[in-house]
Formats: sequence, C-alpha cells, structure tokens
Amino acid sequence: VYVYTSMQYPHFKAGPRICLGQHVAILEAKTLFSMLLASFELQLSARATAEYQLSIVMPMLHGCPVTVRPLKS
Repeated sequence: VYVYTSMQYPHFKAGPRICLGQHVAILEAKTLFSMLLASFELQLSARATAEYQLSIVMPMLHGCPVTVRPLKS
C-alpha cells in the first residue's frame, strides 16, 4: 500500500482544509490509466529526451512523445 505524503499532490491541499474527494480522484485516475494500458501499447519515441520544466510538479519540458497502438486481440 502506497502512502501519500502531505505535499505530493498540492492541488488537493492548497489551503486550510483537505479535499474530501482526494482518494476517490486518485483511485479514478489509477483505474483509467490501468484500463488504457490494458487496451493500448505505448512505445517511447526515439527522439524523447528527459528535460524537465522547473516547477512544483516537474513536467517534461517538451512533453513525452509516444507511439500509441491498439493491442491485437
């Protein structure tokens, strides 16, 4: 079981109160992502570089280029 730290998702705790739907939102995101991974093949592009934009959540500077193909049944 993974334990979330208090500042891991600042958009849920950016004030004096915490978001009551935090656990449901994270569960929904994990469920959606696992359903997508079960239906598609993701392959990292050869031109992908790991350059990060400096911010709280550190997104990739130029995105993460991938090739998406449906899995064959």
